[in-house]
Amino acid sequence: MIQDVQAMHEEQIQVIQVTLRSDFLVACCEDDYVLSLPKTDDQLRLAREHLGIKTFDDCEIMQVDSPIRLLSKIHYFDDVTLMNDIARAVV
Repeated sequence: MIQDVQAMHEEQIQVIQVTLRSDFLVACCEDDYVLSLPKTDDQLRLAREHLGIKTFDDCEIMQVDSPIRLLSKIHYFDDVTLMNDIARAVV
């Protein structure tokens, strides 16, 4: 029960927003994919499936934004997993 409430709370909070582009999206003429973090491992897997990639290294980060100014300025080394870990730590 506590985990369910915590998961719902985490889903509502958007700590980092990452705009991603993959070759698959471009080929399908789809817009860039906006991923709000933090996400669970299953949600990240679903995002990779939507992007048509195996790892986030297979896509391009177009933009990183956050309502927390400092988090918008950090260099994440194009690592979506690192961004998610930081977003989870903030929540």
